[in-house]
Amino acid sequence: MKRKRRIMLAVFAVMFAMFCMPQRAEAARKAVWKDVDGVWYAYKGSKLVRNKWVGDYYAGPDGSLVKNQWIGEYFVGEDGKWIENFKGGWYKINKKYYYYTPEGEKQLGWIQLGKRKYYLDPKKNGARATGWRRIEGYRYYFSKKKGYMLTGWRYINKQYYFFQKNTGICLQGWFHWIGKTYYTGEKYYRVTGWQVIDGKRYYFAKDGGLQSGWLDSKGKKYYLDPDNGSAAAVGLLSIDRVTYYFNAKGVMQKNKAVTIDGVIYNIDLNGRCTANIEDKDDDITDKMLFFTTFESGTAAYAQVGGDNGNACGKYQFDYRYSLLPFVKYCYESNPTFFAEFKKYAAYTDSQKSLLKGNTKFYAAWRTIYNKSPKGFASYQDAYAKREYYDVTARYLQTKFNINMDARPDIVKGAVFSYSIQHGQWTAAGAVKAAGIKNSTTDEQFLQKLYAYRKKTYPAYTTRYNEELSLALSLL
Repeated sequence: MKRKRRIMLAVFAVMFAMFCMPQRAEAARKAVWKDVDGVWYAYKGSKLVRNKWVGDYYAGPDGSLVKNQWIGEYFVGEDGKWIENFKGGWYKINKKYYYYTPEGEKQLGWIQLGKRKYYLDPKKNGARATGWRRIEGYRYYFSKKKGYMLTGWRYINKQYYFFQKNTGICLQGWFHWIGKTYYTGEKYYRVTGWQVIDGKRYYFAKDGGLQSGWLDSKGKKYYLDPDNGSAAAVGLLSIDRVTYYFNAKGVMQKNKAVTIDGVIYNIDLNGRCTANIEDKDDDITDKMLFFTTFESGTAAYAQVGGDNGNACGKYQFDYRYSLLPFVKYCYESNPTFFAEFKKYAAYTDSQKSLLKGNTKFYAAWRTIYNKSPKGFASYQDAYAKREYYDVTARYLQTKFNINMDARPDIVKGAVFSYSIQHGQWTAAGAVKAAGIKNSTTDEQFLQKLYAYRKKTYPAYTTRYNEELSLALSLL
């Protein structure tokens, strides 16, 4: 009796299970799937099976394999197979991952789950992307195991790549990240060491960061110019008011002489360049410039911001009058030696006030002076003589018939001094007012001119007495 009861229970259990199971297997033994031009169809003999389960797969109205949809209360995935207990989310089908909503909608394109982004490739029926992918012209990289989009620096196949934080785009070219500048080349990976980019040489550290400033590499010295995108300097360059010369490969030269646009530069063991430029005016003698002992203080030709920020140089070229013309005169005479004046030489008269208190202009002035103190001094002397003494001498000749040509340089220097301090026409008028004639002796010329000068400008009596005393001693 017990044995009969056990048999009945077993039969009942089997019947119950068959009743509860979906009728997915009703044609399993009688139908087969066939590939017809890439589409799977269910056949029973020579006839199509329609609207029926064939094993764990379902043949639709036309007999083809149904994918990614509900069949009653059952869901079939990308391969058409029934997914048991379907709830949506990730499903691995034929070694690829797909993502479905709980309603059974297969996702395509970009999706974000939590803090991770994924790409479900529409060209591959929504399969989750892994590895390198180019999407709408941009390169991305997705975890090979998990499929999420990578960001930041990533080490892939022995190279470093950078993926933008928000977009995941693999960056190519120049970019900045946490205070450093990097460059990724044609193949997108981070470069290091020396690189030639758009015809310029750059140096990148082992971590890929662009280097700037002085660099010692394999016994050679380079300057990676911050003012030129940190490219290696080539040619003449002023650094901290010292001029250096770098060859075509950016190597600083030393202990040699080089000729650049006709100007010879002597380079010492430390790389410092000194220009050998001829005196601008050989007619100017030390005696003619005797009065400069009393001009401009100790800075002399290197002085900037003198006279309360108004003037520069030995002769106090004032921004309101002669400073801009002097800058133009220098640059037009020798644009190579006066390269630092290029920007300022382009100023118009309405812009001359920009020179007042201009620290960058002052730096350019000192750089030029340091290249060749004697050379820059000669240009200041020549310009001052041309614009002040020569003009005064012409006035004296044409207006008062007083000829300066035969006078010694000390006497010419006294007139030069007057014109520098008080102007050309004022100086010419002073010579006439002092009662000086062509017949006046040189000593009398000096005595009369300084007597008139002290009378007219008594505040400078002490200086004029000293200047006169020096002039007479040198006469």
